[in-house]
Amino acid sequence: MMKKTYLYRCGILFLLLVGMCSCSENSYTDGQPEENPDLRKQTIKIYIGGNSDPADILTRDLPPGIEGEGVTGTCNVNEVALMVFRRKAGSGGDFLFDKDNSAAFNSDGFIQDGGNTLKEVKPVVGSTSNMKEAHGTITKSKDYEYRIFALGYNTDRVDDHPVNNRNINEREDFKIVDAQGKGINENTTLSEVKLQLVKRKYSELSEFLAHRDYKGSHSVLDAYKINNHITGYWVRTPEIFYGTCYTVNKQDETISFQDDNEVTGTLYRGVARVDVTIANLKNILNTPNIRHVCEFSLLVDSLRTEVYLNSYDNFKTPEALLLQPCNDDGSNDYGSDANSSNYMTFTAVAGENTCMKSSSSITLSFFVLPTITQMRTRYATTDNGHSSIWVKYSYESYIAVPSESNGNQATGVIDPGAAGKKFYFRRNQKYVINGDGQNIKDNEEGKS
Repeated sequence: MMKKTYLYRCGILFLLLVGMCSCSENSYTDGQPEENPDLRKQTIKIYIGGNSDPADILTRDLPPGIEGEGVTGTCNVNEVALMVFRRKAGSGGDFLFDKDNSAAFNSDGFIQDGGNTLKEVKPVVGSTSNMKEAHGTITKSKDYEYRIFALGYNTDRVDDHPVNNRNINEREDFKIVDAQGKGINENTTLSEVKLQLVKRKYSELSEFLAHRDYKGSHSVLDAYKINNHITGYWVRTPEIFYGTCYTVNKQDETISFQDDNEVTGTLYRGVARVDVTIANLKNILNTPNIRHVCEFSLLVDSLRTEVYLNSYDNFKTPEALLLQPCNDDGSNDYGSDANSSNYMTFTAVAGENTCMKSSSSITLSFFVLPTITQMRTRYATTDNGHSSIWVKYSYESYIAVPSESNGNQATGVIDPGAAGKKFYFRRNQKYVINGDGQNIKDNEEGKS
Protein backbone atom coordinates (compact mmCIF):
# COMPACT_ATOMS: atom_id res chain seq x y z
CA MET A 1 0.00 0.00 0.00
CA MET A 2 2.82 2.40 0.90
CA LYS A 3 4.51 1.53 -2.36
CA LYS A 4 1.39 2.35 -4.36
CA THR A 5 1.00 5.65 -2.52
CA TYR A 6 4.63 6.48 -3.18
CA LEU A 7 4.28 5.73 -6.88
CA TYR A 8 1.08 7.78 -7.06
CA ARG A 9 2.77 10.80 -5.47
CA CYS A 10 5.74 10.44 -7.78
CA GLY A 11 3.37 10.34 -10.72
CA ILE A 12 1.66 13.53 -9.60
CA LEU A 13 5.03 15.23 -9.09
CA PHE A 14 6.13 14.14 -12.57
CA LEU A 15 2.99 15.57 -14.14
CA LEU A 16 3.49 18.88 -12.31
CA LEU A 17 7.08 19.08 -13.49
CA VAL A 18 5.98 18.39 -17.07
CA GLY A 19 3.33 21.09 -16.77
CA MET A 20 5.85 23.58 -15.43
CA CYS A 21 8.29 22.79 -18.23
CA SER A 22 5.49 23.15 -20.74
CA CYS A 23 4.52 26.59 -19.40
CA SER A 24 8.13 27.70 -19.36
CA GLU A 25 8.59 26.55 -22.94
CA ASN A 26 5.46 28.45 -24.09
CA SER A 27 6.66 31.62 -22.37
CA TYR A 28 10.07 31.25 -23.98
CA THR A 29 8.59 31.32 -27.49
CA ASP A 30 5.85 33.90 -27.07
CA GLY A 31 8.02 36.67 -28.53
CA GLN A 32 8.29 38.84 -25.42
CA PRO A 33 11.79 40.42 -25.23
CA GLU A 34 11.96 40.19 -21.45
CA GLU A 35 11.43 36.43 -21.63
CA ASN A 36 13.02 35.56 -24.96
CA PRO A 37 16.82 35.87 -25.20
CA ASP A 38 16.54 36.14 -28.99
CA LEU A 39 14.62 39.42 -28.69
CA ARG A 40 15.53 42.67 -27.03
CA LYS A 41 13.83 46.03 -26.59
CA GLN A 42 15.71 49.14 -27.71
CA THR A 43 14.89 52.57 -26.29
CA ILE A 44 14.94 55.46 -28.76
CA LYS A 45 15.04 59.15 -27.87
CA ILE A 46 14.08 61.65 -30.56
CA TYR A 47 14.83 65.38 -30.37
CA ILE A 48 13.03 67.79 -32.73
CA GLY A 49 13.85 71.31 -33.84
CA GLY A 50 17.60 71.34 -34.21
CA ASN A 51 19.25 74.09 -36.25
CA SER A 52 21.34 72.39 -38.90
CA ASP A 53 23.62 73.92 -41.51
CA PRO A 54 21.06 75.06 -44.10
CA ALA A 55 23.29 74.04 -47.05
CA ASP A 56 22.77 76.31 -50.05
CA ILE A 57 20.91 74.66 -52.87
CA LEU A 58 23.41 73.74 -55.59
CA THR A 59 26.12 74.99 -53.17
CA ARG A 60 25.42 78.59 -54.22
CA ASP A 61 26.82 81.11 -51.74
CA LEU A 62 24.92 84.09 -50.44
CA PRO A 63 25.91 87.35 -52.15
CA PRO A 64 27.31 90.28 -50.14
CA GLY A 65 24.69 92.13 -48.14
CA ILE A 66 22.28 89.17 -47.93
CA GLU A 67 22.04 86.91 -44.92
CA GLY A 68 19.94 83.80 -44.63
CA GLU A 69 17.79 83.49 -41.54
CA GLY A 70 17.37 80.06 -40.01
CA VAL A 71 13.86 79.17 -38.92
CA THR A 72 14.36 79.30 -35.17
CA GLY A 73 11.94 79.51 -32.29
CA THR A 74 9.26 77.38 -33.92
CA CYS A 75 8.57 73.69 -33.77
CA ASN A 76 4.97 72.63 -34.24
CA VAL A 77 5.66 68.89 -34.44
CA ASN A 78 3.20 66.90 -32.35
CA GLU A 79 3.77 63.43 -33.80
CA VAL A 80 6.82 61.44 -34.93
CA ALA A 81 6.69 58.43 -37.24
CA LEU A 82 9.46 55.86 -36.80
CA MET A 83 10.77 54.20 -39.96
CA VAL A 84 12.78 51.04 -39.25
CA PHE A 85 14.73 48.93 -41.73
CA ARG A 86 16.62 45.70 -41.07
CA ARG A 87 18.88 43.11 -42.70
CA LYS A 88 20.54 39.86 -41.66
CA ALA A 89 23.36 40.68 -39.27
CA GLY A 90 26.71 40.84 -41.04
CA SER A 91 25.23 40.18 -44.46
CA GLY A 92 26.04 43.51 -46.09
CA GLY A 93 22.75 43.27 -48.01
CA ASP A 94 19.99 45.82 -48.45
CA PHE A 95 18.06 47.06 -45.43
CA LEU A 96 14.39 46.14 -45.90
CA PHE A 97 11.35 47.82 -44.35
CA ASP A 98 10.52 46.41 -40.91
CA LYS A 99 6.77 46.65 -40.81
CA ASP A 100 6.34 45.50 -37.20
CA ASN A 101 8.63 48.17 -35.74
CA SER A 102 7.57 51.10 -37.93
CA ALA A 103 4.68 53.47 -38.32
CA ALA A 104 1.67 51.93 -40.05
CA PHE A 105 0.94 52.75 -43.71
CA ASN A 106 -1.95 51.94 -45.99
CA SER A 107 -1.47 50.64 -49.53
CA ASP A 108 -1.17 54.19 -50.90
CA GLY A 109 1.57 55.19 -48.45
CA PHE A 110 -0.40 57.35 -46.01
CA ILE A 111 0.40 57.06 -42.29
CA GLN A 112 -2.32 55.31 -40.30
CA ASP A 113 -3.10 54.94 -36.61
CA GLY A 114 -1.92 51.83 -34.81
CA GLY A 115 1.73 51.72 -35.84
CA ASN A 116 4.90 52.93 -34.13
CA THR A 117 4.15 56.64 -34.05
CA LEU A 118 5.24 58.72 -31.07
CA LYS A 119 2.47 61.05 -29.95
CA GLU A 120 3.92 62.19 -26.62
CA VAL A 121 5.97 65.09 -28.00
CA LYS A 122 7.03 67.48 -25.24
CA PRO A 123 9.48 70.35 -24.68
CA VAL A 124 12.94 69.22 -23.56
CA VAL A 125 12.95 69.49 -19.76
CA GLY A 126 15.37 72.10 -18.44
CA SER A 127 16.32 73.37 -21.89
CA THR A 128 16.21 77.05 -22.79
CA SER A 129 15.79 76.19 -26.49
CA ASN A 130 12.54 75.44 -28.28
CA MET A 131 13.47 71.84 -28.96
CA LYS A 132 11.05 69.02 -28.23
CA GLU A 133 11.55 65.35 -27.51
CA ALA A 134 9.72 62.05 -27.86
CA HIS A 135 10.61 58.58 -26.60
CA GLY A 136 9.83 55.21 -28.12
CA THR A 137 10.99 51.60 -28.40
CA ILE A 138 11.54 48.94 -31.02
CA THR A 139 12.05 45.20 -30.63
CA LYS A 140 15.33 43.86 -32.03
CA SER A 141 16.01 40.28 -33.10
CA LYS A 142 19.48 38.80 -32.63
CA ASP A 143 19.50 37.70 -36.27
CA TYR A 144 19.24 41.26 -37.61
CA GLU A 145 20.85 44.69 -37.58
CA TYR A 146 18.87 47.89 -38.02
CA ARG A 147 18.74 51.40 -39.50
CA ILE A 148 16.21 53.90 -38.16
CA PHE A 149 15.04 57.32 -39.23
CA ALA A 150 12.09 59.42 -38.11
CA LEU A 151 9.73 62.02 -39.54
CA GLY A 152 8.09 64.77 -37.49
CA TYR A 153 4.94 66.64 -38.56
CA ASN A 154 1.93 68.51 -37.20
CA THR A 155 -1.47 66.82 -37.16
CA ASP A 156 -3.21 70.00 -35.91
CA ARG A 157 -1.97 72.46 -38.52
CA VAL A 158 -4.31 75.34 -39.28
CA ASP A 159 -3.57 77.77 -42.10
CA ASP A 160 -5.08 81.25 -42.07
CA HIS A 161 -5.18 80.77 -45.81
CA PRO A 162 -6.60 78.86 -47.56
CA VAL A 163 -9.98 77.19 -47.31
CA ASN A 164 -11.38 79.24 -44.47
CA ASN A 165 -9.06 78.06 -41.68
CA ARG A 166 -9.81 74.40 -42.33
CA ASN A 167 -7.73 71.93 -40.31
CA ILE A 168 -5.79 69.64 -42.64
CA ASN A 169 -3.80 66.92 -40.94
CA GLU A 170 -0.24 67.10 -42.27
CA ARG A 171 -0.40 63.32 -42.58
CA GLU A 172 -2.66 64.02 -45.56
CA ASP A 173 -0.02 66.19 -47.27
CA PHE A 174 2.48 63.42 -48.02
CA LYS A 175 2.88 59.73 -48.75
CA ILE A 176 5.78 57.34 -48.14
CA VAL A 177 6.35 55.34 -51.31
CA ASP A 178 8.92 53.23 -53.15
CA ALA A 179 10.88 54.15 -56.28
CA GLN A 180 7.83 53.39 -58.44
CA GLY A 181 5.54 55.59 -56.36
CA LYS A 182 3.72 52.67 -54.73
CA GLY A 183 3.09 52.12 -51.04
CA ILE A 184 5.99 50.50 -49.19
CA ASN A 185 6.07 46.93 -47.87
CA GLU A 186 8.52 44.37 -46.47
CA ASN A 187 10.32 44.24 -49.83
CA THR A 188 11.03 47.99 -49.97
CA THR A 189 14.70 48.86 -49.50
CA LEU A 190 15.99 51.82 -47.52
CA SER A 191 17.66 53.28 -50.61
CA GLU A 192 14.39 53.54 -52.56
CA VAL A 193 11.95 54.80 -49.94
CA LYS A 194 10.90 58.43 -50.44
CA LEU A 195 8.45 61.10 -49.35
CA GLN A 196 6.02 62.26 -52.03
CA LEU A 197 3.83 65.34 -51.68
CA VAL A 198 0.11 65.07 -52.41
CA LYS A 199 -1.31 67.10 -55.27
CA ARG A 200 -4.82 68.50 -54.92
CA LYS A 201 -7.06 70.29 -57.37
CA TYR A 202 -6.45 74.03 -57.58
CA SER A 203 -10.23 74.40 -57.48
CA GLU A 204 -10.10 73.35 -53.79
CA LEU A 205 -8.09 76.50 -53.16
CA SER A 206 -9.92 78.80 -55.57
CA GLU A 207 -12.69 77.55 -57.81
CA PHE A 208 -12.67 80.75 -59.85
CA LEU A 209 -8.92 81.10 -60.43
CA ALA A 210 -8.58 77.42 -61.29
CA HIS A 211 -10.58 77.91 -64.50
CA ARG A 212 -8.50 78.89 -67.49
CA ASP A 213 -11.49 80.40 -69.24
CA TYR A 214 -11.39 83.41 -66.93
CA LYS A 215 -8.59 85.47 -68.42
CA GLY A 216 -9.11 88.82 -66.76
CA SER A 217 -9.52 91.20 -69.65
CA HIS A 218 -12.23 93.18 -71.36
CA SER A 219 -10.46 92.56 -74.65
CA VAL A 220 -10.81 89.28 -76.51
CA LEU A 221 -7.31 89.70 -77.95
CA ASP A 222 -5.78 90.30 -74.54
CA ALA A 223 -7.75 87.45 -73.03
CA TYR A 224 -5.23 84.84 -74.13
CA LYS A 225 -2.25 86.44 -72.42
CA ILE A 226 -2.46 84.55 -69.16
CA ASN A 227 -3.89 81.30 -70.43
CA ASN A 228 -1.85 78.12 -69.98
CA HIS A 229 0.16 79.35 -67.01
CA ILE A 230 -1.19 76.98 -64.37
CA THR A 231 -1.00 73.23 -63.88
CA GLY A 232 -4.41 73.15 -62.22
CA TYR A 233 -2.95 71.72 -59.01
CA TRP A 234 -2.52 72.93 -55.46
CA VAL A 235 0.21 71.39 -53.30
CA ARG A 236 0.53 72.10 -49.59
CA THR A 237 3.97 71.17 -48.26
CA PRO A 238 4.12 70.02 -44.63
CA GLU A 239 6.70 71.49 -42.26
CA ILE A 240 8.46 68.15 -42.26
CA PHE A 241 11.32 67.35 -39.88
CA TYR A 242 13.75 64.50 -40.60
CA GLY A 243 16.49 62.75 -38.68
CA THR A 244 18.58 59.57 -38.60
CA CYS A 245 19.09 57.60 -35.39
CA TYR A 246 22.53 56.70 -34.00
CA THR A 247 23.95 54.76 -31.09
CA VAL A 248 24.98 57.27 -28.44
CA ASN A 249 28.53 56.08 -27.80
CA LYS A 250 29.49 54.61 -31.16
CA GLN A 251 27.77 57.25 -33.30
CA ASP A 252 26.88 54.42 -35.65
CA GLU A 253 23.79 54.38 -37.89
CA THR A 254 23.78 50.57 -37.91
CA ILE A 255 22.22 49.31 -34.68
CA SER A 256 23.06 45.76 -33.65
CA PHE A 257 21.29 43.32 -31.36
CA GLN A 258 24.21 43.28 -28.92
CA ASP A 259 24.37 47.08 -28.68
CA ASP A 260 23.17 48.27 -25.28
CA ASN A 261 23.84 51.92 -26.01
CA GLU A 262 20.94 54.35 -26.08
CA VAL A 263 19.77 55.16 -29.61
CA THR A 264 18.98 58.78 -30.35
CA GLY A 265 18.28 61.09 -33.28
CA THR A 266 17.74 64.81 -33.89
CA LEU A 267 15.13 65.86 -36.43
CA TYR A 268 15.95 68.88 -38.59
CA ARG A 269 13.57 70.90 -40.74
CA GLY A 270 13.72 69.72 -44.34
CA VAL A 271 11.81 72.62 -45.90
CA ALA A 272 12.00 76.39 -46.29
CA ARG A 273 9.38 78.79 -44.96
CA VAL A 274 8.30 81.65 -47.22
CA ASP A 275 6.29 84.66 -46.00
CA VAL A 276 4.94 86.94 -48.73
CA THR A 277 3.32 90.25 -47.78
CA ILE A 278 1.68 92.49 -50.37
CA ALA A 279 1.17 95.94 -48.85
CA ASN A 280 -1.06 98.69 -50.24
CA LEU A 281 -3.38 96.10 -51.68
CA LYS A 282 -5.72 98.90 -52.76
CA ASN A 283 -3.11 99.95 -55.33
CA ILE A 284 -4.06 96.92 -57.40
CA LEU A 285 -7.35 98.70 -57.97
CA ASN A 286 -7.68 100.33 -61.35
CA THR A 287 -9.69 103.44 -60.50
CA PRO A 288 -12.04 104.83 -61.66
CA ASN A 289 -13.28 101.30 -62.48
CA ILE A 290 -13.67 100.63 -58.75
CA ARG A 291 -11.91 97.29 -58.71
CA HIS A 292 -11.22 95.41 -55.53
CA VAL A 293 -9.40 92.14 -54.85
CA CYS A 294 -11.64 89.21 -54.03
CA GLU A 295 -9.27 86.23 -54.41
CA PHE A 296 -5.49 85.90 -54.30
CA SER A 297 -3.11 82.97 -54.87
CA LEU A 298 0.63 82.39 -54.86
CA LEU A 299 2.14 79.96 -57.38
CA VAL A 300 5.64 78.57 -58.01
CA ASP A 301 6.91 77.09 -61.26
CA SER A 302 9.55 74.62 -60.05
CA LEU A 303 7.85 72.80 -57.25
CA ARG A 304 9.88 69.96 -55.73
CA THR A 305 7.59 67.17 -54.63
CA GLU A 306 9.75 64.11 -53.90
CA VAL A 307 12.74 63.43 -51.67
CA TYR A 308 14.54 60.17 -50.85
CA LEU A 309 14.71 59.48 -47.13
CA ASN A 310 17.93 57.55 -46.56
CA SER A 311 19.83 60.77 -45.77
CA TYR A 312 19.15 64.36 -44.69
CA ASP A 313 21.49 65.49 -47.47
CA ASN A 314 18.78 64.52 -49.95
CA PHE A 315 16.78 67.50 -48.73
CA LYS A 316 19.35 69.84 -50.29
CA THR A 317 18.16 69.08 -53.82
CA PRO A 318 14.92 67.06 -53.79
CA GLU A 319 13.38 65.80 -57.00
CA ALA A 320 10.56 67.43 -58.94
CA LEU A 321 7.54 65.39 -59.90
CA LEU A 322 6.56 67.29 -63.04
CA LEU A 323 2.97 68.41 -62.74
CA GLN A 324 1.50 68.51 -66.20
CA PRO A 325 -1.45 70.84 -66.86
CA CYS A 326 -4.74 69.21 -66.01
CA ASN A 327 -8.40 69.83 -66.72
CA ASP A 328 -10.64 71.26 -64.04
CA ASP A 329 -11.70 67.69 -63.20
CA GLY A 330 -8.09 66.70 -62.60
CA SER A 331 -7.63 64.71 -65.80
CA ASN A 332 -4.52 65.18 -67.94
CA ASP A 333 -5.52 65.43 -71.58
CA TYR A 334 -4.06 68.83 -72.44
CA GLY A 335 -1.50 67.14 -74.66
CA SER A 336 -4.11 67.06 -77.41
CA ASP A 337 -4.41 70.85 -77.35
CA ALA A 338 -2.68 72.57 -80.28
CA ASN A 339 -1.11 75.10 -77.92
CA SER A 340 0.04 72.60 -75.29
CA SER A 341 3.69 73.50 -75.91
CA ASN A 342 2.97 76.93 -74.47
CA TYR A 343 1.80 75.60 -71.13
CA MET A 344 3.72 76.64 -68.05
CA THR A 345 4.01 74.69 -64.84
CA PHE A 346 2.96 77.11 -62.11
CA THR A 347 1.36 75.28 -59.19
CA ALA A 348 -0.61 76.97 -56.41
CA VAL A 349 0.92 76.79 -52.93
CA ALA A 350 -1.19 79.21 -50.86
CA GLY A 351 -4.14 81.55 -51.27
CA GLU A 352 -7.05 83.54 -49.91
CA ASN A 353 -10.48 83.04 -51.39
CA THR A 354 -12.52 85.63 -49.49
CA CYS A 355 -13.25 89.25 -50.38
CA MET A 356 -10.47 91.69 -49.48
CA LYS A 357 -12.37 94.89 -50.31
CA SER A 358 -11.39 96.55 -47.04
CA SER A 359 -7.96 94.94 -46.65
CA SER A 360 -4.85 97.13 -46.80
CA SER A 361 -2.46 94.18 -47.15
CA ILE A 362 -2.30 90.42 -47.33
CA THR A 363 0.28 87.98 -45.96
CA LEU A 364 0.52 84.43 -47.25
CA SER A 365 2.89 81.83 -45.80
CA PHE A 366 3.86 78.44 -47.12
CA PHE A 367 6.56 75.79 -46.86
CA VAL A 368 8.46 74.41 -49.81
CA LEU A 369 11.10 71.77 -50.42
CA PRO A 370 14.39 73.42 -51.50
CA THR A 371 14.16 74.70 -55.07
CA ILE A 372 15.18 77.39 -57.54
CA THR A 373 11.96 78.87 -58.78
CA GLN A 374 9.98 81.81 -60.08
CA MET A 375 6.81 82.96 -58.36
CA ARG A 376 3.58 84.46 -59.62
CA THR A 377 0.45 85.90 -58.14
CA ARG A 378 -2.90 84.98 -59.62
CA TYR A 379 -5.78 87.04 -58.36
CA ALA A 380 -9.36 88.02 -59.10
CA THR A 381 -10.95 91.44 -58.93
CA THR A 382 -14.46 92.70 -59.37
CA ASP A 383 -15.38 95.72 -61.45
CA ASN A 384 -18.60 97.72 -61.92
CA GLY A 385 -17.01 100.56 -63.89
CA HIS A 386 -18.99 99.86 -67.07
CA SER A 387 -22.41 99.06 -65.64
CA SER A 388 -24.29 98.48 -62.44
CA ILE A 389 -23.37 94.79 -62.65
CA TRP A 390 -20.24 93.61 -60.85
CA VAL A 391 -18.01 91.59 -63.18
CA LYS A 392 -15.21 89.32 -61.96
CA TYR A 393 -11.86 89.01 -63.77
CA SER A 394 -8.60 87.21 -63.08
CA TYR A 395 -5.09 88.58 -63.54
CA GLU A 396 -1.51 87.43 -63.05
CA SER A 397 1.80 89.04 -62.21
CA TYR A 398 5.33 87.89 -61.50
CA ILE A 399 6.84 88.49 -58.09
CA ALA A 400 10.19 90.15 -58.71
CA VAL A 401 12.77 91.70 -56.45
CA PRO A 402 14.54 94.68 -58.07
CA SER A 403 17.82 94.39 -56.16
CA GLU A 404 19.61 91.49 -54.51
CA SER A 405 20.83 93.85 -51.79
CA ASN A 406 17.36 95.14 -50.92
CA GLY A 407 17.02 94.21 -47.27
CA ASN A 408 13.27 94.71 -47.33
CA GLN A 409 12.86 91.97 -49.88
CA ALA A 410 13.62 88.27 -49.77
CA THR A 411 16.34 87.12 -47.42
CA GLY A 412 17.27 84.49 -49.98
CA VAL A 413 19.36 84.59 -53.13
CA ILE A 414 17.96 86.42 -56.15
CA ASP A 415 19.43 85.62 -59.53
CA PRO A 416 20.29 89.00 -61.14
CA GLY A 417 20.33 87.33 -64.54
CA ALA A 418 16.62 86.62 -64.29
CA ALA A 419 15.58 90.22 -63.66
CA GLY A 420 15.02 89.47 -59.99
CA LYS A 421 12.43 86.77 -60.69
CA LYS A 422 14.37 83.68 -59.62
CA PHE A 423 14.42 82.68 -55.96
CA TYR A 424 16.72 80.17 -54.26
CA PHE A 425 14.88 78.52 -51.38
CA ARG A 426 16.97 76.35 -49.05
CA ARG A 427 16.02 73.96 -46.27
CA ASN A 428 15.64 75.21 -42.70
CA GLN A 429 15.60 78.84 -43.84
CA LYS A 430 12.98 81.57 -43.61
CA TYR A 431 12.35 83.99 -46.48
CA VAL A 432 10.46 87.25 -46.12
CA ILE A 433 9.28 88.79 -49.39
CA ASN A 434 7.61 92.20 -49.31
CA GLY A 435 5.73 93.58 -52.28
CA ASP A 436 3.39 96.42 -53.12
CA GLY A 437 0.05 96.43 -54.85
CA GLN A 438 1.29 99.03 -57.32
CA ASN A 439 4.08 96.72 -58.50
CA ILE A 440 1.60 93.90 -58.89
CA LYS A 441 -0.71 96.04 -61.01
CA ASP A 442 2.13 97.45 -63.14
CA ASN A 443 3.38 93.93 -63.97
CA GLU A 444 0.07 92.20 -64.35
CA GLU A 445 -0.73 90.31 -67.52
CA GLY A 446 -4.08 90.28 -69.24
CA LYS A 447 -5.09 93.75 -68.11
CA SER A 448 -7.10 95.97 -70.39
